[in-house]
Amino acid sequence: MSALHVFLGPSLPAADALAVAPRALLLPPVRHGDLLRLPARAGDTVLVVDGLFHQSLPVRHKEVLHLLDRGVRVFGSSSMGALRAAELHPFGMTGLGRIFAMYRDGVLTADDEVAVAHAGDGDFRAVGDPLVNIRHGARQAARAGVVTHDEAARVVESARALPFPSRSWRLAVRRTGGLDPAAGERLLAWIAAHRVETDLKRLDALEALAFVTSPEGTADAPAGPPWPPLREAGSPQLWRTDRLRGWTLRHDVREADGRDVPAGAEIHYAQLTDPALPARWYAACLRRMADLPVVPAAAGARGLAEAEAKVLAEAAERGLTLATLRPDHVGTLLSDAERSGLSRDAALLRLLVRLSGMSPGVLPGADDPGATDRWVAALVADRAATRAAVAAAFAANAAMTAADPRRRVHTIRPDVLRRDLGALWGTDEHAPGDLLRAARDRGFATFTAATEVFRYFAVACRESADRANAGRDRADRGTADRGIGDRESADRESADRDRADRGTADRGIGDRAAPHPVAEATAAAGAPASRLAAAGPVPEPVTGGRGQ
Repeated sequence: MSALHVFLGPSLPAADALAVAPRALLLPPVRHGDLLRLPARAGDTVLVVDGLFHQSLPVRHKEVLHLLDRGVRVFGSSSMGALRAAELHPFGMTGLGRIFAMYRDGVLTADDEVAVAHAGDGDFRAVGDPLVNIRHGARQAARAGVVTHDEAARVVESARALPFPSRSWRLAVRRTGGLDPAAGERLLAWIAAHRVETDLKRLDALEALAFVTSPEGTADAPAGPPWPPLREAGSPQLWRTDRLRGWTLRHDVREADGRDVPAGAEIHYAQLTDPALPARWYAACLRRMADLPVVPAAAGARGLAEAEAKVLAEAAERGLTLATLRPDHVGTLLSDAERSGLSRDAALLRLLVRLSGMSPGVLPGADDPGATDRWVAALVADRAATRAAVAAAFAANAAMTAADPRRRVHTIRPDVLRRDLGALWGTDEHAPGDLLRAARDRGFATFTAATEVFRYFAVACRESADRANAGRDRADRGTADRGIGDRESADRESADRDRADRGTADRGIGDRAAPHPVAEATAAAGAPASRLAAAGPVPEPVTGGRGQ
């Protein structure tokens, strides 16, 4: 059976909604990212009634298009749902109710007509009256002869002049200049006695719930909306922008150790510390340039030679060579060793990848909504282990702030981030060219961009470094306690340590740097430690306040 997801808040109490639609899955007012996180499948129905907009980013239009493109039916009513449906009904979102119709027809034009303040902490009970309800109630009162049409219009204008968090019937009547006090009291008494039939947002929500559970509302519909660019094969899907793909990576979350870990954090984790990531990134970029599908990380270099040959052929056709490309690009993005040690074809391919401007949010095919999952699989070798490692690093951040609220990841100095990430990559922090090339090889535009992602995992890295250094000190003291006085034996130990340090540097962690903290955390869970490292930010939820 298909699912019915309903985003509901101050427009209608949950009990009233379930009385009309017992099988509905009720969710809080929608906000940015909620539709991208929603586990809705083709044939499911989403009804948007209420949504947040003031203390949280509102639901974006492309999030609705994303659901429609997947064959999910999306309806809107009453409040935020009516607004989005009025804007998107040409593209397949279905609007229901009188408020939607008034927005669609231009009778209403201001968003704040449906805005209302509500209680926080999960209690979405309205604490004021939205202008659209005052407008509707005043019109009904005038028709009933309680007040004149002129008096009703002046009350509406008084309410419109109030900031929406302050709007209420009583304050609007009190602020209406020239209104006879007796008429004002009659109006308030009549509204109190007719709250149900004058609450237009509530009436529209009930009508929408009745429709989406009716035979007409549950009838099979064609997958996707009627707008051709969302349905026709080969149509350019210009709405599927890089920004939408970035949102998808941020809000596509999986649970690990009680924490939500987004797909984007998994990719950042691999970008920052997986020693095999540069090779995977190189292969994925070339496949994209050659119009070949990306392949899972486990596939290794399968098909890479074909991608390289196609890219080189197109480069030759376009006259792209090391000699024709800008000298500053060649000099900056290829090291002296690469220019002298690589073949011309290998050097050109490496330069084209570094010049491509691709990033994890850009690489997936523009017309392929499933490309994001394949892209994550192409860069992240072990998603379960990576999610556990990311969750451990986020827990370290939370523990630091809990111990001292003044200490937050946002207060870590940039020079500290630069030093630690340079060590993690085995790159000299004072060599800007080396840092830029290392960043480009991992899908970052600049080293600074990489450090800002690394910021969210620097705490865990430092804790790991401290543990590793303490262990090294204990090992050194143990050696001294064994009384090794023989010079030859001491020299052998010194050589062993040097080889171990060189091996650490070769793995991209940096001389004398510690193993990555989340690598330690996940190694205990059976994950290969060499793959694991830091990840990107996850915005904390924002709750309560004002909604539509």
